[in-house]
Amino acid sequence: MIVSNMQSQIKLQSKLSLPFIIHKDIQQGYALACVRFNITLEYAIKNSGTQRRDTIFYKSVQLMAYSDDIVIIGRSLESLKEDFQLLELASKDLGLGVNEGKTKYMVTTDSQNCSKP
Repeated sequence: MIVSNMQSQIKLQSKLSLPFIIHKDIQQGYALACVRFNITLEYAIKNSGTQRRDTIFYKSVQLMAYSDDIVIIGRSLESLKEDFQLLELASKDLGLGVNEGKTKYMVTTDSQNCSKP
């Protein structure tokens, strides 16, 4: 991910700085790229409308993120799809996307008669 000529502001306590333009590209692999990605991802998750409190024991879907990886755990395929779509919509506006080539999924169940979705 390379971003340049992006307008930014810094929020310290409750006050915003004046807007400034980032002229220098930050390429993937640089230390600041990970920080900026995590801030952007957190913003997308907050704006997605997904429930962020509690764990999978108390709700139908749980998101876990570290660096550029996101894990979505769901109690049902429908709730998983719904939260994924909410997150995808919130992320698109920020220039983030899903790398389908790196996307993996796993179906687990306590039933012996599990069928693939």
